[in-house]
Amino acid sequence: MKNEGQYEFKSACVSCLEYVIQEIPEAKEIGLFTLAEFIEDCQYPDLHIQVMNLLAREAANLSHPAKFIRLIYNRFVLENSNIRATAITTLGKFAIEKHQLISQVKRMLEE
Repeated sequence: MKNEGQYEFKSACVSCLEYVIQEIPEAKEIGLFTLAEFIEDCQYPDLHIQVMNLLAREAANLSHPAKFIRLIYNRFVLENSNIRATAITTLGKFAIEKHQLISQVKRMLEE
């Protein structure tokens, strides 16, 4: 998914992974991590937002959600205002779901 490709192809891949994540619980963590890595080099803002919204809904409930925080925070630092707003919302949802992440999220956003 990181290679060059048309929007339609990458959008279909994101949708397919989202379906797999919903239907196969054993694939949730690896699927979410694949999508989180994908947005590191994604040139399509709406796919950034779609993936971060999925991470906000699903990743906070995993056993180790903290590994997603840095990837999401990078979107806050490096992207446009719409993606930055979504990243902040996603980090906030992580902090709400996992109270032990509040200090880590707060520290990052204060930098």
